Amino acid sequence: MKICPSAALGLLVLVPLLGCGGSSSKSDKPSPGSGGIGFVDENEPAAVDLVSHMVLDRSVSATAQENLTRDFRRIERFDLTTNTANDTSLKNILEVQDLSGATMSAWLKERIRYLLSPDLSKYRVGTLEAGSRSLYVSRLPGLDANETRNMAAAMIGTRLYEIGKTLRTQDPTVDYMMIEVNNAWVHLNTQRNGVMQIGPALFDPKFMPNSSNPSAYANTAVRVETLFHEARHADGNEVSGSFGFYHALCPAGSGVAKEFVDKAACDDNANGPYTLGAQILKAYLAKCGDFCSAQDRSVMQAFMLDSLSRVVRRPNGLLPRLDDTPEQGFERVDISNFALILTRAN
Repeated sequence: MKICPSAALGLLVLVPLLGCGGSSSKSDKPSPGSGGIGFVDENEPAAVDLVSHMVLDRSVSATAQENLTRDFRRIERFDLTTNTANDTSLKNILEVQDLSGATMSAWLKERIRYLLSPDLSKYRVGTLEAGSRSLYVSRLPGLDANETRNMAAAMIGTRLYEIGKTLRTQDPTVDYMMIEVNNAWVHLNTQRNGVMQIGPALFDPKFMPNSSNPSAYANTAVRVETLFHEARHADGNEVSGSFGFYHALCPAGSGVAKEFVDKAACDDNANGPYTLGAQILKAYLAKCGDFCSAQDRSVMQAFMLDSLSRVVRRPNGLLPRLDDTPEQGFERVDISNFALILTRAN
């Protein structure tokens, strides 16, 4: 079962961005001496420093920060090469030459940097107008805790960039949007601004494959799948109709779970977030060895099959590969001497 989040902003009518949660099972992590092929030495130097790159908002829980930091260390060092056909498929969808930890980390670094809490009301956004040297500041609308408890992640930065692009069309004085993270303003002049929400479902033991051991590799695998899934939403462009790799409505009779029918919880292309997530999990299943119990692997496989079930053909029977080239975005503006103008309660 996948727990799927949505991102909602009061600024425009938004299409949900769906990430992934999980189920539960139970096992213990073996010691490093057990020889499991999934083990990596998390203290060894990494070729790409993913941990230092990521900026976790101060409102992100200590539990989430601990788990994510561990996951980042593993991504930095974990080679997803399986010597199977999945290697070619995964390299093709990522457009990379290899599946080393360094390459996987670099791919994520291009798309994710700022990790926010699910409560958007904590954040101020600004509409930048370079001509008047002004940043018009307001707050994002929040969601009730009941609406976000099953949220795993959402690539909110793609939507904020899109909002800024729409505002530019409506008002030529607008340059783009910005968001404040840890008292610093983040420029949203490109869809690869790296701003992503993380939700409670990503760390709730109820949604982990291994509920008894938070540090289990199976739990890392599910969270890594979610990170790559959401990172795909930072790709694509409007000209090709692939901007954001937004999810399609799930059609009835396609084999998807009933609760997702007629909801934006599927992909109708060959290189979208669900296909990418499934291939990430397939690699982890092949690589985690002694560090995943049979029950862990069973749950991970269920996650993988659920992702694959969300990939549905278009009415014409085709499953096209979309252009993942990102838009060029807008020229970045130096705001060091701009006036902050509060437009609503802040």
